[in-house]
Amino acid sequence: MGEIRVVVVDDHPLFRQGVVDAMSFEEDIYVVGEAENGDEALKLIEEVKPQVAILDVNLPGMNGLLLTQRIVAEKWPTQVVLLTAYDDFEQVIHAMRSGASAYRAKHVTPEELVNTVRLAAKGKYMVGDEVLEKHEVERWLQSRIDGATR
Repeated sequence: MGEIRVVVVDDHPLFRQGVVDAMSFEEDIYVVGEAENGDEALKLIEEVKPQVAILDVNLPGMNGLLLTQRIVAEKWPTQVVLLTAYDDFEQVIHAMRSGASAYRAKHVTPEELVNTVRLAAKGKYMVGDEVLEKHEVERWLQSRIDGATR
């Protein structure tokens, strides 16, 4: 697949450094930038156009969901992996509706996060531990919306 350029965005320096360190052990993944809030991240992503952005959902300024929507609206070539301390099913739905490639709880292992980044770079989506194609995500979302309206 070649080199995967990644941006890491989290307002907690220790957690952000841990994600950067986890990525640095991989020969095919290069962290090309870091940010601590949504506004910084937007400028950084626009500038470096990474294949994958690992974003905290709860960021100061523009949160991760809004940032994801902007990335998608701008049609930048960046897939988004959202990380959160809150593993909440409703948030998963919001994340996937915003255009994220994956939504992972922060208790994910480094190996699972690396795998998620590689899948996102290939255009795959992750809902929980399930790997999906774009059309399957749309069906998954529709089935959740239909189930909620019954």
